[in-house]
Amino acid sequence: NNNHLYLVNEKSPCLLIETDLDGNIISQNKIDFAKDLSGLCYDKTKNELWMISDESKAVFKCSPDGKLIQKYVVDIEQIEGIAINFSQNKLYIISDPEETLYIFNLP
Repeated sequence: NNNHLYLVNEKSPCLLIETDLDGNIISQNKIDFAKDLSGLCYDKTKNELWMISDESKAVFKCSPDGKLIQKYVVDIEQIEGIAINFSQNKLYIISDPEETLYIFNLP
């Protein structure tokens, strides 16, 4: 929406980083509700971020500044990727060692 990119630093520390398209850092926010961060997806209609944590075995819905809105626990081994189809209300999570794509209805 604003030509910014959102990135995560996996851990030590877990960070949500916002940059412009030239890679200049606009903001950095420490994430303290997850043990690590494995991936993220942006919802432009609601201006929210969805993040996943392999070690916490959870999906998090957050504000763009990294404030936790909702936590969803998932019992999936080593989640490493997330994508969302907002028009179909589908959440996709990938497990590396299981080589499996999990599909959920958006909560």
